[in-house]
Amino acid sequence: MCFGLRNAAQTFQRYLDSVIRDLDFCYAYLDDILVASPDEDSHKRDLERFHISAAGLKPLPEKVETILNYPLPDTVDKLRRFLAIVNFYHRFIKNASAVQAPLFDLVKSNKRKDKSRIEWNESTLQTFEDCKQALSNAALLAFYDPSASLSLYTDASDIAIGAVLQRNSGRQSEPLAFFSRKLSDSVKNYSTFDRELLAIYSAI
Repeated sequence: MCFGLRNAAQTFQRYLDSVIRDLDFCYAYLDDILVASPDEDSHKRDLERFHISAAGLKPLPEKVETILNYPLPDTVDKLRRFLAIVNFYHRFIKNASAVQAPLFDLVKSNKRKDKSRIEWNESTLQTFEDCKQALSNAALLAFYDPSASLSLYTDASDIAIGAVLQRNSGRQSEPLAFFSRKLSDSVKNYSTFDRELLAIYSAI
């Protein structure tokens, strides 16, 4: 976000609130984060709940475990809830939209809190398991380094577009974030060239 925009502070605050929403000991005001613990031992435990190292960041293991053990949703509303949880970690997962596309086809209903039963088949059941495994295989995301060059790799398929922003250090490239988006029915009719161009434009 550009500096000087009128809503920059509010947008950044909302983003930080979403990042720390599961951490009831953590409070943020713009770029200041307070970790409030009752004593030194609990403070050390609280700090360890941020899975950040010098190498980069990954989803917390207990959050991944929760998703791996997530029960099979039997209604549209419950499947939407599962997809929302997984998409919180969207930037860690390569080609997330392509992996999840068959599940999004099951929740196309416009009804809020849709209690319609889902008819699972072998293919969609496999997709559900693939979504969970994709998070368990989430990439370690490196930190931005202003001294390193960046590269953006994009791709398009018949159902989704995707990209990865990488940090290049010497001969080594490390992902900073993944991007992907499911294509609408009208965009699926684009030519291969136009879909590839859309991937480049959207990723940038």
